[in-house]
Amino acid sequence: MNYLSKILAKCGGAHIPTLEKCPSQVGKYASVGITIIFTGIFAAFSGGYAFFKVFNKEVVNSSGQTENTFFLGAILMGLLWGFMIFNLDRFIVMSMRKQNEFWRELTTATPRIILAIIISLVVAKPLEVRLFQDRIEAQISDNELEKREQSRNRIYGITNKVEIDSLKGSSESTIADIKAQLKRECPTQECKSAFDAQKAELEIFYDVRSQVQPIINDADKNIQFIKNSDRYKIITIVDGIERKELTPEGRRLLNQYRNVFDTNIQKRKAQWAKYQSKLNTYNTLNTRYKESKKEELAAAKEKDKEIAERQTEADKLTGELEEKSSGAADVAYTNNFITQIEALGDLTKWRYNELDDNGNVIEEANNTMWYMNLAIILLFIVIETAPVFVKLISNKGQYDIALEADDTKKEAGFIHDANTDIAIVEQKSQLQLQAIMNNQQAQLGMLQAAIQSWQNQKTQQLNNGTLSDEDYKKIIQEILEFDILSNKAFGTTNTKKTNLIIRVLNKVLRRKNTEHNNVRNGNTP
Repeated sequence: MNYLSKILAKCGGAHIPTLEKCPSQVGKYASVGITIIFTGIFAAFSGGYAFFKVFNKEVVNSSGQTENTFFLGAILMGLLWGFMIFNLDRFIVMSMRKQNEFWRELTTATPRIILAIIISLVVAKPLEVRLFQDRIEAQISDNELEKREQSRNRIYGITNKVEIDSLKGSSESTIADIKAQLKRECPTQECKSAFDAQKAELEIFYDVRSQVQPIINDADKNIQFIKNSDRYKIITIVDGIERKELTPEGRRLLNQYRNVFDTNIQKRKAQWAKYQSKLNTYNTLNTRYKESKKEELAAAKEKDKEIAERQTEADKLTGELEEKSSGAADVAYTNNFITQIEALGDLTKWRYNELDDNGNVIEEANNTMWYMNLAIILLFIVIETAPVFVKLISNKGQYDIALEADDTKKEAGFIHDANTDIAIVEQKSQLQLQAIMNNQQAQLGMLQAAIQSWQNQKTQQLNNGTLSDEDYKKIIQEILEFDILSNKAFGTTNTKKTNLIIRVLNKVLRRKNTEHNNVRNGNTP
C-alpha cells in the first residue's frame, strides 16, 4: 500500500495493519474514504456559509468600504464543522461489521442510516440557501410584507382601530345624510299630505285667478273708463267753482263694476288665504322636521367628536405599536440565515392550483422549486449514505474475515488475562483470610493464658484468708465481671455457669466471714 492509499483507507474507517494483509480490499476502502472526505468538504462549505450568515456583521471602515467581521471566524468554524461531520461519517462506517446476514445487518445499520440522513439534511440546507439565494431574497420581501400585514391586523385588533375607524366613517356618513336631509323638504307622510294640500289649493288659486282675473281686469278697465271718460260726467257750478261729476248712470255703472271687481278680488283672496293656510301648515311641519334634524345633527356631531377622540387615542397607540413592530420586523427580516431558511421553506413548499368559487382553475401551481429542493436533498442523502450502503451490500471479504479473527484473538486474550487476574485475586484473598485466622488464633491463646493467670492470682488471694470483707466482695465482683466480659468477647454466654459461680462465691464469702469472726472472737473453728 502506498501512502495515499493508507490515508484514504484510514479515512474510510479501515484498520491499516489488517488491511495490509488483504491488498484486494484496499481500493474499496479507499473509495469509501474519498466519499467521506468529500462529505466533510461539503459540510465545511455548508457550515462555514451558515456560520458566516449567522455571526457576520458588516461594518464600514474609515475609507467608506464595507468589511466583514467574521470571515476568518467562519472559515475556522467551517473547518471544525467539516471535521466533525467527517469524524461522524468515519465512525458510522467503522462501526459496521459484516455478518453475512443481510436483514440482521440492515437492522443493525438502520440507526446509522437514519443518522446519516439527518447529517445530510443538516449539510444540505446551507448549500440550498446559497443556491437559491436570488429567489430567497424575493421571497423574504414577500414574507416581510405578509408579516407586516399580519402584525398590522393584529395591532388593529388590539387597539380596535378598524372598529373605531368604521364607527368614525359611519358617524361622518350619518352627519352627511342629516345635512342632506336638512337641504331637502320634510319627507314624512304628514308633510307630504300637507304639501299636496297646499299644492292643490295653489292650483285652485291659479284656476280661480285665471277665471276671475279677466273679470277683474275688465271691471277695472271699465271703472277707469267711467272715471276718465266725459261720457258719464256732467259739469256743475257750485259757489262759482266748476266741477265734473258722474251722472247717475255713471255712478250706477261705477258701483256695478266696483262690486264686480271687489267680488272677484275677494274670491281670489279667499282662495289665496286657503292656500296660505295650507302652506303655513306645511311650513310648520317642515320647520318642525328641520328642527328635529338639527337636533339629530347636533347629537351626531357630539357623538362624532367622542369617536374622533377615541380614534386619536387609537391612532396614537397604533402608531407606537406599529413603530415597535416595524423595528422588530426590520431586525427580523434582515437578510440573516434564519430568515433565509424560513424563506427557503416557503419557496420550496408544495403548491396547489388556485380555484375560484366554481372550481375553475385560476392559476396553475408551479412546483419546480419543490422538485429542485428534493433533488438536492436526495443527492446529499445518497452521498452521505453511500459508504453505509457500500458496506451493507458488499460481500464479506478477506479484510472482514481477518478483522473478525483479529478481534476474536484479542477478545480471547482479554478473557484469558481477565481470568488470570481473577485467579490471582482469589489466591491473594485466601492467603489474607488464612493470615487473619492465624492471627485471631494466636490472640485467642494469649487471651486464654491471661485469663488463667488472672484466675490463679485471684484464687491465691481468696485462699490467703487475710482479706477483709470489702476485699472479698471486690475480688468476687472482678471475677464475675471478667467472666461475663470474657464470655461476651468470645461470643458465648453461659447463664448457668455464672449463677453457679455466684452461689459458690457466696458460700465462700459466708465461710470466710465466719472464720474471720471466730478468729476475732478467739473461737477455734
